[in-house]
Amino acid sequence: MNVNVIPNNMEKYISFSLGKNLVFIDSIQFMASSLEALVSNLSPEDFRIVGKRWKGEDFNLVTQKGVFPYEFLDDISKLNTEGLPSKDKFYSSLYESEVKEEDYQRAQKVWDHFKMKTMRDYHDLYLETDVLLLADVFENFRRTCLESYELDPAHYVSAPSLSWDAFLKKSGEEIELVSDMDMFQFFEKDDLLKLTASPCFQSHRIMNENLIVVKRMKEVLTLNKPCYVGMSILDLSKTLMYDFHYNTIKKEYGNCSRLLFTDTDSLMYELKTDDVYEDFKRIGEEQDCWDNSDYPKDSPYYSTHNKKVIGKFKDEAEGVPIIEFVGLRSKMYSYVKENGGGGMTAKGVK
Repeated sequence: MNVNVIPNNMEKYISFSLGKNLVFIDSIQFMASSLEALVSNLSPEDFRIVGKRWKGEDFNLVTQKGVFPYEFLDDISKLNTEGLPSKDKFYSSLYESEVKEEDYQRAQKVWDHFKMKTMRDYHDLYLETDVLLLADVFENFRRTCLESYELDPAHYVSAPSLSWDAFLKKSGEEIELVSDMDMFQFFEKDDLLKLTASPCFQSHRIMNENLIVVKRMKEVLTLNKPCYVGMSILDLSKTLMYDFHYNTIKKEYGNCSRLLFTDTDSLMYELKTDDVYEDFKRIGEEQDCWDNSDYPKDSPYYSTHNKKVIGKFKDEAEGVPIIEFVGLRSKMYSYVKENGGGGMTAKGVK
């Protein structure tokens, strides 16, 4: 069976088809928003498909985007787990965010209302509502386009192709079609050679015999900011960071400190000491160098004394010990905290 694709770039495809009868179209090509945002814009009467499946209180509970503990479900046997997992199991390390309390309470209400027994029941309902909600969103979009333009988005692959036809239909303008080969070549002649010869040319990739992707730099750079200010700030930052490293950390811990990574305004250390928080409390009293406003308010080290003061250092782990660190290269690292949380940075990686 032949697989045909419509590429958007080297890694992303707008659509693909299997043979002549099965075509896959992504709804995000028409509505570039999250399902949660799209669903919130619909009125109750717009949920025609969902309304056929659920009524009454069932309907009210399923017409909102649900939440799911993706990272908890790392083994198929967990589908047999009885009871809804605790709130911390809904944490997303990808987005570094926890589930909102109201969303978790609604998930608990859904579990109780539908008399669920295992995660398999919750999993199946979550998938079913996701599919039907998206179907209602797209059907509402289709109705709007049919009423306004008498065009069906299901016959298009993206919003640009739909809007192009809507423009032609509503304006009534006749756009001249270039069908003469000489005229076409006049427009297209030497385009690739011109692009590759340009000083802005970076690279190219051949997609097929009719398509070559060219990557270019910006042709115009507007210099409307005092760039020397940034240079001076960077120098001041370096002075502050080196002073802290040598005159605070190395002076206090010596060979018991190990620098794991450094960035423009951050440092990560492995420190060998009996109680680093008591050490930092004493250092703070001597040097006034900490901003502990991000610590829990019930922490003995919490203080708003230097809150948002430039040049003061914060504990990115918010008072929770870091038990594991992995650094692969510049601006690519992750760490795990004692309470199960953590953080990661992967600049340039999606």
